[in-house]
Amino acid sequence: MYIADTLSRTTDNREADDIDDLCNEKVVHAQQATDVLSTETLNQLREATAADPVLQTLRETLDKGWPRKRRSVDNNLHSYWPMRHNISTENVIMMVSDTIIIPNSFKQVILEKQHIAHQGIQRTKAKARRVLYWPGMTRDIELMIEKCGPCQQLQPQQQKEPLIAHDISELPWTKVGTDIFELRGQFYLLLVDYLTKYPEVLNIPDKSAHTVIQKMKSVFARHGQIFRRNRRHLQKIHQSLFRDTDPEHSEDTPPQRLPADPPSQDHPAEADDSSVCHTRSGRAVVRPTRFKDFVMEVSKE
Repeated sequence: MYIADTLSRTTDNREADDIDDLCNEKVVHAQQATDVLSTETLNQLREATAADPVLQTLRETLDKGWPRKRRSVDNNLHSYWPMRHNISTENVIMMVSDTIIIPNSFKQVILEKQHIAHQGIQRTKAKARRVLYWPGMTRDIELMIEKCGPCQQLQPQQQKEPLIAHDISELPWTKVGTDIFELRGQFYLLLVDYLTKYPEVLNIPDKSAHTVIQKMKSVFARHGQIFRRNRRHLQKIHQSLFRDTDPEHSEDTPPQRLPADPPSQDHPAEADDSSVCHTRSGRAVVRPTRFKDFVMEVSKE
């Protein structure tokens, strides 16, 4: 290893041929878009381009020069206005940069050639955009593949699951849906009757079980006790609520009670606890068999 000082000069001992090779110019040949087409297809494309009135108008505009304003151009050439500086002519064929402009009468032939492998919408569009162009090409490719029988038959599909419908109650407020949601930093309790779709939205200060139970009691006092529930996230709240109001409540089925002994003169019939509900003021009333009668009873206060 030799280290040169400041005044020394190092010489290159390589042969002259090696130096000439470094100075020679390297030429890289690029493939044009028209090279991917067969000779027959290329001749058909030239004939279709020469017979297309829009492309002939485009050629004349290109030869004369584009005007300064878009409104001065023919309406059929408005779609070519954004790329006007990249349009050129090569042996009768119109080009946009490195892509071929396809005439209207030759679109179907090109679409069939592009989709011969049935590669789907995205791959077909990506392959076409590399060498082809015409206004609305993306939409034409999508419509063609949507109408393709093999593509629609073999495309991946999600497995269809059967619809599980819930039971429809016969009376209002015998089955309700409940949820707690937050809006602008404030919590709300939502109750919706399954039959009438009537909602009750109550403002709650917190999401504690005690608060939710008290709010539910006020709703059930107006409309009657529910028999079923549909939200598992309120399971503990419902259990506590039903323990206070209906000890024999079942989570999934209406309460079943044994038939009482027939009333006698010594023991007159008393109102069953399950048929007693409270109005808004706290007055205990016998729950009517019809919801309308209960509303009339509450309205008397």
